[in-house]
Amino acid sequence: MTSTPTRSIPLWLEVLADPRRRQGRRYRLGALLPPCAVAVLGGAAALVSIARFAAGAPPEIRTRLGLEGSLPGARTLGRLLTCIDADALDRARR
Repeated sequence: MTSTPTRSIPLWLEVLADPRRRQGRRYRLGALLPPCAVAVLGGAAALVSIARFAAGAPPEIRTRLGLEGSLPGARTLGRLLTCIDADALDRARR
């Protein structure tokens, strides 16, 4: 497996407009969405499960997904996922 595809995921997510206010942003948008997607593909069905996946992932996986330093909690992920523009996300994927 090559590292190119997973390293590019956080980068193409950076083109999305971030729906969050600038004040208080701790995590880049491109670093929050990849762990959500991977966790859901792995069977996570709740925000707590997604946060646990991020916390329990080996450092190499966290780095490839764009997570470095402190990790987001379930509330942070929930707030983001409720305001993300799904159509823009779909367009960015193409």
